[in-house]
Amino acid sequence: MMSEVVRIEDSGGVRVVTLNRPDVYNAFDEVMRRDLLAALRDAADSSDVRVVVLTGAGKAFAAGADLRSLMGFYEKDERPNFRRVLAEEYHPILKAIRGMGKPVIAAVNGVAAGAGMSLVLACDYKIASEEASFTTAFIKIGLIPDTGMCFFLPRVVGLTKALELALLSERINARQAMEIGLVNEVVPAGELMNRAREVALKMAELPPLGIAYTK
Repeated sequence: MMSEVVRIEDSGGVRVVTLNRPDVYNAFDEVMRRDLLAALRDAADSSDVRVVVLTGAGKAFAAGADLRSLMGFYEKDERPNFRRVLAEEYHPILKAIRGMGKPVIAAVNGVAAGAGMSLVLACDYKIASEEASFTTAFIKIGLIPDTGMCFFLPRVVGLTKALELALLSERINARQAMEIGLVNEVVPAGELMNRAREVALKMAELPPLGIAYTK
Protein backbone atom coordinates (compact mmCIF):
# COMPACT_ATOMS: atom_id res chain seq x y z
CA MET A 1 0.00 0.00 0.00
CA MET A 2 1.11 3.58 -0.74
CA SER A 3 0.47 6.58 1.49
CA GLU A 4 1.93 10.04 1.84
CA VAL A 5 1.18 10.28 5.55
CA VAL A 6 2.06 6.73 6.64
CA ARG A 7 5.29 5.36 5.15
CA ILE A 8 6.00 1.63 5.05
CA GLU A 9 9.34 -0.14 4.72
CA ASP A 10 9.63 -3.93 4.80
CA SER A 11 12.93 -5.71 5.34
CA GLY A 12 13.90 -9.07 6.86
CA GLY A 13 10.45 -9.78 8.25
CA VAL A 14 10.25 -6.34 9.90
CA ARG A 15 7.77 -3.68 8.83
CA VAL A 16 8.69 -0.12 9.79
CA VAL A 17 5.60 2.10 9.84
CA THR A 18 6.42 5.81 9.98
CA LEU A 19 3.86 8.49 10.76
CA ASN A 20 4.68 11.14 8.20
CA ARG A 21 3.14 14.53 8.92
CA PRO A 22 6.25 16.18 10.38
CA ASP A 23 5.03 19.71 9.67
CA VAL A 24 2.30 19.19 12.32
CA TYR A 25 4.35 16.90 14.58
CA ASN A 26 2.54 13.85 13.17
CA ALA A 27 -0.80 14.93 14.60
CA PHE A 28 -3.62 12.57 13.66
CA ASP A 29 -6.12 13.63 11.05
CA GLU A 30 -8.71 11.39 9.43
CA VAL A 31 -6.41 10.35 6.58
CA MET A 32 -3.53 9.37 8.85
CA ARG A 33 -5.84 7.39 11.13
CA ARG A 34 -7.23 5.55 8.11
CA ASP A 35 -3.86 4.81 6.55
CA LEU A 36 -2.26 3.72 9.84
CA LEU A 37 -5.08 1.26 10.43
CA ALA A 38 -4.68 -0.10 6.90
CA ALA A 39 -0.91 -0.53 7.39
CA LEU A 40 -1.40 -2.39 10.67
CA ARG A 41 -4.12 -4.66 9.33
CA ASP A 42 -2.01 -5.45 6.28
CA ALA A 43 0.96 -6.28 8.55
CA ALA A 44 -1.24 -8.60 10.60
CA ASP A 45 -2.36 -10.44 7.47
CA SER A 46 1.03 -10.60 5.73
CA SER A 47 3.03 -13.79 6.17
CA ASP A 48 6.16 -11.82 5.26
CA VAL A 49 5.83 -9.53 8.29
CA ARG A 50 6.93 -10.94 11.64
CA VAL A 51 7.39 -7.72 13.66
CA VAL A 52 6.15 -4.13 13.31
CA VAL A 53 8.14 -1.03 14.31
CA LEU A 54 6.11 2.15 14.72
CA THR A 55 7.85 5.54 14.67
CA GLY A 56 7.44 9.15 13.57
CA ALA A 57 9.08 11.40 10.99
CA GLY A 58 10.81 14.58 12.05
CA LYS A 59 10.93 15.86 15.63
CA ALA A 60 7.82 14.11 16.99
CA PHE A 61 6.45 10.63 17.42
CA ALA A 62 2.86 11.88 17.42
CA ALA A 63 1.41 15.01 18.98
CA GLY A 64 -2.12 13.65 19.37
CA ALA A 65 -5.18 14.71 17.44
CA ASP A 66 -4.92 17.46 14.82
CA LEU A 67 -7.24 19.97 16.46
CA ARG A 68 -7.31 22.08 13.31
CA SER A 69 -9.41 19.39 11.67
CA LEU A 70 -12.14 20.10 14.23
CA MET A 71 -12.39 23.80 13.48
CA GLY A 72 -14.76 23.26 10.56
CA PHE A 73 -17.39 21.91 12.93
CA TYR A 74 -17.21 24.86 15.31
CA GLU A 75 -17.19 27.34 12.45
CA LYS A 76 -20.56 25.87 11.42
CA ASP A 77 -21.74 25.99 15.05
CA GLU A 78 -21.71 22.20 15.25
CA ARG A 79 -20.13 19.81 17.74
CA PRO A 80 -17.76 17.09 16.53
CA ASN A 81 -18.96 13.55 17.24
CA PHE A 82 -16.04 12.50 19.43
CA ARG A 83 -17.69 9.20 20.30
CA ARG A 84 -17.90 8.22 16.64
CA VAL A 85 -14.30 9.25 15.91
CA LEU A 86 -13.03 7.26 18.88
CA ALA A 87 -15.12 4.19 18.17
CA GLU A 88 -14.64 4.09 14.40
CA GLU A 89 -11.18 5.59 13.84
CA TYR A 90 -8.96 5.46 16.95
CA HIS A 91 -10.08 2.30 18.75
CA PRO A 92 -9.67 0.06 15.69
CA ILE A 93 -6.00 1.15 15.55
CA LEU A 94 -5.45 0.12 19.17
CA LYS A 95 -7.29 -3.15 18.60
CA ALA A 96 -5.17 -3.84 15.52
CA ILE A 97 -2.00 -3.44 17.60
CA ARG A 98 -3.23 -5.53 20.51
CA GLY A 99 -5.00 -8.10 18.36
CA MET A 100 -2.28 -9.02 15.90
CA GLY A 101 -0.19 -12.04 16.88
CA LYS A 102 2.99 -10.14 16.12
CA PRO A 103 5.05 -7.82 18.34
CA VAL A 104 4.66 -4.09 17.77
CA ILE A 105 7.65 -2.00 18.84
CA ALA A 106 7.30 1.73 19.47
CA ALA A 107 10.43 3.64 18.47
CA VAL A 108 9.68 6.97 20.12
CA ASN A 109 11.78 9.60 18.40
CA GLY A 110 10.29 12.75 19.94
CA VAL A 111 7.24 14.03 21.75
CA ALA A 112 4.38 11.59 22.28
CA ALA A 113 1.35 13.54 23.47
CA GLY A 114 -2.31 12.69 23.97
CA ALA A 115 -3.36 10.03 21.48
CA GLY A 116 0.29 9.72 20.47
CA MET A 117 1.17 8.65 24.00
CA SER A 118 -1.80 6.26 23.95
CA LEU A 119 -0.37 4.70 20.80
CA VAL A 120 2.95 4.09 22.57
CA LEU A 121 1.19 2.51 25.54
CA ALA A 122 -0.61 0.05 23.27
CA CYS A 123 2.65 -1.26 21.80
CA ASP A 124 4.39 -4.37 23.14
CA TYR A 125 7.92 -3.00 23.48
CA LYS A 126 8.88 0.64 23.79
CA ILE A 127 12.25 2.15 22.91
CA ALA A 128 12.70 5.89 23.43
CA SER A 129 15.25 8.28 22.04
CA GLU A 130 16.95 10.50 24.61
CA GLU A 131 15.09 13.33 22.87
CA ALA A 132 11.67 11.75 23.45
CA SER A 133 9.13 13.13 25.89
CA PHE A 134 5.66 12.15 27.01
CA THR A 135 2.56 14.02 28.16
CA THR A 136 -1.03 12.92 28.58
CA ALA A 137 -2.24 16.37 27.41
CA PHE A 138 -5.97 15.59 27.49
CA ILE A 139 -6.86 17.55 30.64
CA LYS A 140 -5.41 20.72 29.12
CA ILE A 141 -8.12 20.73 26.45
CA GLY A 142 -10.89 19.68 28.81
CA LEU A 143 -10.99 15.99 27.92
CA ILE A 144 -10.51 12.79 29.87
CA PRO A 145 -7.65 10.53 28.71
CA ASP A 146 -9.11 8.69 25.74
CA THR A 147 -7.83 6.51 22.88
CA GLY A 148 -7.24 3.71 25.35
CA MET A 149 -5.18 5.70 27.83
CA CYS A 150 -7.58 5.16 30.76
CA PHE A 151 -7.16 1.42 30.17
CA PHE A 152 -3.44 1.18 29.40
CA LEU A 153 -1.78 3.83 31.57
CA PRO A 154 -2.63 2.43 35.05
CA ARG A 155 -1.73 -1.06 33.86
CA VAL A 156 1.68 0.16 32.67
CA VAL A 157 2.71 2.57 35.45
CA GLY A 158 0.25 1.86 38.29
CA LEU A 159 -2.86 3.77 39.36
CA THR A 160 -1.15 6.38 41.54
CA LYS A 161 1.35 7.44 38.88
CA ALA A 162 -1.31 7.24 36.17
CA LEU A 163 -3.51 9.70 38.06
CA GLU A 164 -0.55 12.02 38.54
CA LEU A 165 0.27 11.99 34.84
CA ALA A 166 -3.37 12.42 33.84
CA LEU A 167 -4.34 15.15 36.31
CA LEU A 168 -1.20 17.30 36.15
CA SER A 169 -0.38 16.54 32.52
CA GLU A 170 3.26 17.44 33.02
CA ARG A 171 5.78 16.46 30.39
CA ILE A 172 8.27 13.77 31.39
CA ASN A 173 11.50 13.00 29.58
CA ALA A 174 12.70 9.64 28.31
CA ARG A 175 14.71 8.75 31.43
CA GLN A 176 11.77 9.53 33.69
CA ALA A 177 9.56 7.42 31.44
CA MET A 178 11.90 4.47 31.82
CA GLU A 179 12.07 4.90 35.60
CA ILE A 180 8.29 4.48 35.89
CA GLY A 181 8.16 1.58 33.42
CA LEU A 182 6.51 3.48 30.58
CA VAL A 183 9.32 2.49 28.18
CA ASN A 184 11.70 -0.47 28.15
CA GLU A 185 14.88 1.33 27.20
CA VAL A 186 16.37 4.68 26.24
CA VAL A 187 19.04 5.15 23.56
CA PRO A 188 20.84 8.10 21.95
CA ALA A 189 18.77 9.72 19.21
CA GLY A 190 21.10 8.61 16.45
CA GLU A 191 20.86 4.98 17.52
CA LEU A 192 17.08 4.73 17.87
CA MET A 193 16.15 3.05 14.60
CA ASN A 194 19.20 0.77 14.60
CA ARG A 195 18.28 -0.43 18.09
CA ALA A 196 14.61 -0.83 17.15
CA ARG A 197 15.57 -2.95 14.13
CA GLU A 198 17.98 -4.98 16.27
CA VAL A 199 15.25 -5.85 18.76
CA ALA A 200 12.76 -6.46 15.95
CA LEU A 201 15.09 -8.87 14.15
CA LYS A 202 15.67 -10.81 17.37
CA MET A 203 11.91 -11.17 17.78
CA ALA A 204 11.48 -12.06 14.11
CA GLU A 205 13.82 -15.03 14.55
CA LEU A 206 11.75 -16.51 17.38
CA PRO A 207 8.94 -19.06 16.84
CA PRO A 208 5.95 -17.03 15.58
CA LEU A 209 3.29 -19.15 17.30
CA GLY A 210 5.13 -18.86 20.60
CA ILE A 211 5.28 -15.08 20.12
CA ALA A 212 1.59 -14.91 19.22
CA TYR A 213 0.38 -16.99 22.16
CA THR A 214 2.68 -15.18 24.59
CA LYS A 215 1.28 -11.84 23.44
